[in-house]
Amino acid sequence: MERTSLYRTLAPMVQAGWIKVESGRAGPSRSKLVALTRKGRTVTTAANVHWDVVQTRIVESFGTQRWQSLQKDIVELATLGVYLGA
Repeated sequence: MERTSLYRTLAPMVQAGWIKVESGRAGPSRSKLVALTRKGRTVTTAANVHWDVVQTRIVESFGTQRWQSLQKDIVELATLGVYLGA
């Protein structure tokens, strides 16, 4: 992901107190470390409960075999993107 797009994506999460961004070992402008805060872990845990419920409903409606096939196809497609330099 392009750096400015990444920072724009992370900014609302930093403002909400869900993540913290710190300078990495290479110095302030070379690398950054991003970590979940306690509040971020709480939000993530709560979201995971809802995600699991919705995903279970989708898999049950779509069918387990079709779901597994879709996941396999997505992995293959993502791998193709790597080979194409995406």
